[in-house]
Amino acid sequence: MTPTSPSTPADDAVPTTPTPAESADPRDDSDVALAPGADVGGEADIDDAVSDGTVVDAARVAPLVVRVSAELAGTFLVVLAGLGAALYSSLTTVWAVGSLGLALTFGLTTLAALLAFGHVSGGLFNPALTLARAIAGDLSWRDVLPYWLAQLIGAILAAGALFATVPAALPELLGVAGASDLFTGVANGYGETSLLATMTSGQAQFDLPAVLLLEVLGTLLLAAVAVSATRASAGPVASGLDRTHVTGAVAVSAAYAGLLLATTPVTSGALNPARATAAALFAGSDALGQLWVFWVAPLVGAAVVGAAHLLLRTQARARD
Repeated sequence: MTPTSPSTPADDAVPTTPTPAESADPRDDSDVALAPGADVGGEADIDDAVSDGTVVDAARVAPLVVRVSAELAGTFLVVLAGLGAALYSSLTTVWAVGSLGLALTFGLTTLAALLAFGHVSGGLFNPALTLARAIAGDLSWRDVLPYWLAQLIGAILAAGALFATVPAALPELLGVAGASDLFTGVANGYGETSLLATMTSGQAQFDLPAVLLLEVLGTLLLAAVAVSATRASAGPVASGLDRTHVTGAVAVSAAYAGLLLATTPVTSGALNPARATAAALFAGSDALGQLWVFWVAPLVGAAVVGAAHLLLRTQARARD
């Protein structure tokens, strides 16, 4: 609404022209920033978006098909690099990268994917982070299922590409029955299938309660960083990306790498149901039987973060 100068009875018939200062509305719709996929409704919705200070300009919100394509591509990149490094890391001492190398691989490719696709789709690449964003109000609920499907398809395609390119002679040389046995080493698991059990020949292992706790806490912390670090715009940088987008991408990637260092000995490093599903599909029945853990725990952790942010934002609006 544009303010006008008050009129007197003497000049009711004469239209008034607002001055530039009067017509400058700090809440002009063209400057409203909305998260990718956020609902754009009436004036109330726009006011909420302004008070929230979310990330992506409404004029740049891409169509759903573009956003889910970005999610698919970003998830494909992260899973292909991360699982590929894990799959072949132990072949020779020269190529062995260890837990630090695997964590950095996932972290750096996540950073690359966020910078490349995050400004299009929000850069989630993870069903748990998608849920956190939806609960917090940054993503429309009608976009959750398409995002999840895109993330799953991207992860499965990446794992499938790795599975299809395993040399036929490699499993026999490594003393295993087939390519699926190679994927068993990179699939997420606990108990006898945990990485610790493999490293200690079964003498020590992480059981279900420890795995549930660490997966919930790890995803909770990752979601807390992801939701908090990309909230408010701080202006553009030289590359044309929003400064908050860049700093948020660095924060999320660093958090992911650090948390993988802590969880890799326990579960081979999950925190992402799409990554866990892709590896389990090619690893066989044992990994598939434990897959529910790597959906339930991350979704619970992410839901806690989303609900906390929704509560805080609701209280902030009430105070305003």
